[in-house]
Parts: sequence; structure tokens; C-alpha cells
Amino acid sequence: MPPLAVGFWAMQARGVIWIVVAIAMVCGVVDLMRRPDLDGRQRAAWLLLILILPLIGTVMYFYLRPTLPEEGKRMFAVRESMRAGDGPGPLGR
Repeated sequence: MPPLAVGFWAMQARGVIWIVVAIAMVCGVVDLMRRPDLDGRQRAAWLLLILILPLIGTVMYFYLRPTLPEEGKRMFAVRESMRAGDGPGPLGR
């Protein structure tokens, strides 16, 4: 039988992991609902996947979702300005 303190810290670690998963899941659902390129069926399918398999569904959504044209342009502009050295860095400095 493990000591009581070890069991306590194991429970705490599991709780922290589930809080991180819940935050990622909420961010995924918010991003899903804000995307203008998805119709109702696609949103429903992604939402079901995220809710049924929280960790796997959220990771799959963020990995497989296509980049919107505006996001791509913004990422390209930031990358070019960082390469040229005339724009703010990743931390805005």
C-alpha cells in the first residue's frame, strides 16, 4: 500500500492534467464556433469528436484544421518582419 502522501500527489497531478485538457477543449470549441469556413455538419462532427474524446479530439482538431487565408497572411507577415528585423519579436518587444 503506497503512503498517503504519494496517493495525494498522484490525485493532484491527475487533476492538473484534466484541468489542462479542459482548457484546451474549451479553446478548441471556441475556435470551432468562430470559424466561418465550416458548415453545420462539419461543426457538429468536430464538436461530437471533441466532446466524446476530449484529449484526442482536441489534438486532432488543432492538427487537422486548415489555416484560414487571413491567418496565413498574418503568419507570413510576422515571419517576414522578424526575418528583416524591423518588426516586433514574438513577445512584442
